[in-house]
Amino acid sequence: MILTHIMLTSMEAVNEFVRLTNAAEYKDLRIKLLCENSEVDAKSIMDVFSTDLSRPILLSADGDFTAETAFASAVRPFEVSLTETP
Repeated sequence: MILTHIMLTSMEAVNEFVRLTNAAEYKDLRIKLLCENSEVDAKSIMDVFSTDLSRPILLSADGDFTAETAFASAVRPFEVSLTETP
């Protein structure tokens, strides 16, 4: 299972991200975005646009290890590092 925070800062980024999640090699992965108290389908552009895109979003991907590994590499451009403040 992959858990990482991502940022989708523009409509172009959302389109690119959803296109990535729908790629044939990731068709069997369960890819979700976890926002506040809700979970949305990361493969649905409408669901992604329903999230608060002004904040980092927790991405969850679960499935075949090989597909997970490839997806983790492909999603890296969207990843953000969260730093805790004291």
